[in-house]
Formats: sequence, C-alpha cells, structure tokens
Amino acid sequence: MSARTKREVVIIGAGPGGLHLATELGLAGVRVTVLERRARPATMSRAVGLHARSLELLAMRGMADEFLARANPVGHFRMTIGATRIQFRRLPTRFPNVYICPQHVTEELLENRARELGVDIRRGVEVLGVHQDGDGATVRWRPTGPDVPRPGAPRREAEDSAGAASLGGGPAEQWLRADYVVGCDGPTSVVRASAGIDFVTDVYPYKVLFADLRLRHPPADGALIQVGRAGLGVAIDFGDGRWRVGAMTREEQRPASEPATLTEIGAALRRIFGRDLGAFDPQWVSRARFRKGGASTYRNGRVLILGDAAHVQSPIGAQGLNLALHDAANLGWKLAAVVRGGVSPDLLDTFEQERRPWVTRVLHVTDRVFRLAMSPLPPVRAARRVVVPALTSIPAVNAEIAGNLTGLAVRYPPRGGGHAAVVGGRLPDVTIRSADGATVSLFELLREGRFVLVDQGDGALASGCGPWSDRLVTVRGRIVDSPGLDGYRGLLSRPDGYCAWAGDHLPPLREQLHRWCGVARLPRSVPAAATVPMSAPAPVAESVP
Repeated sequence: MSARTKREVVIIGAGPGGLHLATELGLAGVRVTVLERRARPATMSRAVGLHARSLELLAMRGMADEFLARANPVGHFRMTIGATRIQFRRLPTRFPNVYICPQHVTEELLENRARELGVDIRRGVEVLGVHQDGDGATVRWRPTGPDVPRPGAPRREAEDSAGAASLGGGPAEQWLRADYVVGCDGPTSVVRASAGIDFVTDVYPYKVLFADLRLRHPPADGALIQVGRAGLGVAIDFGDGRWRVGAMTREEQRPASEPATLTEIGAALRRIFGRDLGAFDPQWVSRARFRKGGASTYRNGRVLILGDAAHVQSPIGAQGLNLALHDAANLGWKLAAVVRGGVSPDLLDTFEQERRPWVTRVLHVTDRVFRLAMSPLPPVRAARRVVVPALTSIPAVNAEIAGNLTGLAVRYPPRGGGHAAVVGGRLPDVTIRSADGATVSLFELLREGRFVLVDQGDGALASGCGPWSDRLVTVRGRIVDSPGLDGYRGLLSRPDGYCAWAGDHLPPLREQLHRWCGVARLPRSVPAAATVPMSAPAPVAESVP
C-alpha cells in the first residue's frame, strides 16, 4: 500500500471519547478514519452528565454553545445522606453546573464536528483484530450493517479491496493500515485484547436497573442520589419531561438475558425512595452489572486505548463519559504532534503518565462512595447519617469535592516547566487585555488546537519563539481577571488548557517548547504576524500562523 493511502490514525469506536479524539486530530490536519460497529448513531443513551471541565474543553474548540443549547443545567448534586448537597454554582468557571445531556446528543454533536473537519467515519464495521509492526498497524475488519457494499458496487477507497485480497480474507474481510490505532471500543475492547494488554476488573455484587421514562411525582432535585436501607436510587432530570432513573439493590441479580420491565423498576424505586414516583412511558428499561478496574497500560507501541477500553468505574458521579473526553483531550494534541509534527513517540508515554494517576483516584473515590452508600452495616449507616453531612457542610470540603467531581481539580506533573504552583494546573478562561484596552479570552486563542503563549512583558518572549511559529499562537497583553496568573512575564498553555510553563526568561521557555512541540524549525523567511481578534478596535495581540 502506498504512503498516499495509508491513514495516520485509525480510531475504533464512535462513542464520545473516540469522536472527541477524532475532532482533535482532524483539527490538526491528521488523516483519521473512525470504525464503528453500530450501523446507525445511537438513540438510547448510557451516560447523561457533562461536568464543568468537559464544557471548558469543548469551549476551547468553540463547541460549548451547541451543547448548552441541548443540555439541562443543574446547580447542585444531592445525596440523601442527611442534607448533603454538593454545590457547583460557586465553582470558579463559566460552567458552574452539571449539564444533563443524553449521550446520543453528545455523540451527534461531536460526529457533526468531526465530519466538518474531514474525518472519515464508517459505520456497520466489525473490527476483527489489530496487528502492529515497526512501520505501523493493520486493522482487520468486515462490514456488518447497511454500509456493506452491494455486489458489484465500487468500494469507498481502492486500497480496501486491494488489502483484502492481499491478506486472502475474501471480499467480506478487509483491512486498513495506519501509523497508530486507538481503541475507544469499550470494556470488551478488541483493540486492547489484540495488543495483549491485560484488563483486570471486579464486579459489584448489586442488582442494577436503569430506565429513561417520565415521572408523575418527580423529586424536587434535578440530580439526586437516594440512599436507604433498600439500596441506592438515582433520578436525573433531562429537562424535557423525561428522567434517567436507576435502582441498585442488594437483591439477587436476575439473569442478564431476562428483560427488565417497568413494573420491576417501579417497584424497586418505590422501596428505595419510600414513595411511588409514578414511573410511566419508558423509552427503554435495562439491567446491568457494574465493574471497577482497568488496563495494565494505556499504550503498547503503536496501539493506544482510552475511555472505557482503559478503565471502568462505579456510576457514582457520572464519571465515565467525562473521563473519556478528558483522555481524548490529553492524547489528541500529543498524537497529532507525533504523526504530523516530527515529535518523538516518547511524548505518547505522557498520556498514561498524566491520566492514570487521576483516573486511579477517581476509581478509588467512586468505589468508596458506592460501597459506603450500599453498605447495610449499622456502623456504616450511622456514619452516613452523621459524618458525611457534617463534612460536606464545611464550605472548603464541599468545594474540594465539587472540584474533584467536575474535573476542575485535575493537575498534571509540572515536568520542570517553571513555577510548580502553576505549571501542570488547569488554566481558566482568563481575559487578556492589550495596552490599548482590546481584550481576548484564552479559550478563543485555543480554538486552533495549538499552544498559546501569553507574553505579559515587552514582547521579547513572543519574538524569541519564531522557530515554533507553526505550532504556537502568541498574544501580548496582561491577564486581568486572575490574580494568581498576572505575576509571570510569560505563560504557556498547552492545547488542552493546562499550563506548560510560567516564568520570566526565554531559555527555559524554549526548552519547554522543544520538550512539547519538537525541534525548532527555522522559517525560510520571517512570517508577518497576523492579528488575534479582540473585542476592542486596534488590537495589538499577535498570532503567528
């Protein structure tokens, strides 16, 4: 197969994580193909909540408004353990809520953006395995749904049929070559198994029923966990008259093959909530078992995994979809830098180095909370009634829990990038004001998916970064709404909105650019600086194309 037809990245799975990764790579100009087993987009949602940091990541790419228009914002998360309420509206972000947005809506919006960016998305595809070698990776697949070509119909690309013939797989089995393959194909990941990556999980011993339906007597809170002797109940308001409800009990689990019914989940909710919620008009009712655990590694050579393919956890806190989006945001710019920017593949190791500690922490916390809520032991029940409400009533504790729950508290290792108090931490959507009063926000500057340097000095830092001009946006001005960030001469943001460097001198800044962006490229001629749009006339901020 020629280099012209070889993909740079093949993504397996068109869930939120796979689609967000596709948009990040497509934005960077990477040739991406997404293979999805489902013949059509989903209409039944698994996950429903988008947290504040997820909205910030989407805002960095100009997508947040599309999601806000389709979501129901809920300002607090309540657990009926005493009067426990985790407050979101005091969080230091433009998105101080949990946003109830069905997963199929999230997938729809991400898929639309991916297609706009030229991503090739193929549905009705069963992936049979992945084999890697020193030059790339081969994905074996066969069509399974409406995308199956009619007899005699031309294939979408000639190399597919040529590849099938060369492997001797016949017309039903085909293949794609890529530089890298990313498995976003869930807990039973074929990609993970093909790469020989172990996946160790524990099964929770609880019966779980879920449904999307209407309630004649809904709870007063839009995001509620009801904890009682009978088990744990969940009620989440979509804002359109429908609710996601869940009931987790200690009763014997019925066989997975036995269909769940409205009568069954209605009775379970009645026992847990202590009253009849009046469940009716279900879109679907299902039973499930939850697991916790994960993969031994997130990367094996040219194969990587993220989201549920890499880790699974209890449903407490609606973490699964959000973790997948954050995984994709972390990996996307790094993978693009490797396949398009000449950066060492070692950069890909930082994906696991940064994400695994946080994911492990989330798994640990959600597991403890889940077991605390489900325990029937009298001492634990007493602690639920007394200790938990007392702790969460302390504002600082409540804020810390909310920050962890929403992803705003995520920090990555500073890696020698200047002031440790700032580097590796999340950067909020700060406002930068130029000398003549024109303003621009950081998230606006991140729209292109490149690094952003805020030069708060005389411009010398920005001028000294010309060799990275194709990977860097520079802006001159002062940060005016974040006192903790206005004391540095320069501030370097990664494409995912985390601080890569903060300091005063050019040599360490250039060192960090070399670390993250690769070798410097001396331009044949000095490019003219384009103007970063600001909200006032005559801006002086600079954007180096």
